[in-house]
Amino acid sequence: MTSQTTPKVTGESSGSATDEPSGSLDHAAPNRRGTASERRTPARSEGPGSLRTLSSPSTALAKLVFLPLWTATWLFGIVVLAIGTQGSAPTGAEPVPLVDVLIGLIGGGLVTALVWWGFAPLKRVRMNDRELWISNFRREIVVPLTEVADVTQDSWNHLTTITFRSDTPFGRSIRMMPPQRPVPYLEHHPMIGEILAAVVEARKRARADEDPPGRGGAPSPLVSGASVPMAGILPG
Repeated sequence: MTSQTTPKVTGESSGSATDEPSGSLDHAAPNRRGTASERRTPARSEGPGSLRTLSSPSTALAKLVFLPLWTATWLFGIVVLAIGTQGSAPTGAEPVPLVDVLIGLIGGGLVTALVWWGFAPLKRVRMNDRELWISNFRREIVVPLTEVADVTQDSWNHLTTITFRSDTPFGRSIRMMPPQRPVPYLEHHPMIGEILAAVVEARKRARADEDPPGRGGAPSPLVSGASVPMAGILPG
């Protein structure tokens, strides 16, 4: 994959790597709106580290194909059942009981709401050694790894939530579907440890850039990927 450059991130803190940024993390230049294509896709050139995809290749299929198809199928079924209650059934067929319509409406509605909750927020996520590149398939933003506050996972489906220290154009957190792997039930997906380890290394690198050897700064703690299997314990 061609190595790429990180566009300037508006609002990135110029002080300590642990400071809260005060502005947006989007790519738009601070003094203009930019064209539609510039707002959707950031500029790319040579930069630190090549991007690798963290999210599952099935993310687009789940969000853009399965989700609308499921919803349309459920709505179509409800319409057919409702028509059947109005005496429009074929000759000799019994009208559809109203209770069947209610079961389909309520039961199917709950399942559909669960599907939307799981798949609608999904993002494609890529990472290099400094940033996360996050896309909703219409727009892509870049967030520094130093802005990651927490990485958690649903206990029953491995869908992963990445929480940030400040707001981004996609909100304070994003959801991603990690690649399918034979991970035992209730255990964390290995991708979580990889992200946390990359965050720790990015913070160490940022601290080293701000406090080079000889200035007497306190060394940053060394945390390996194997020692960070759980979320919520990133150093400040």
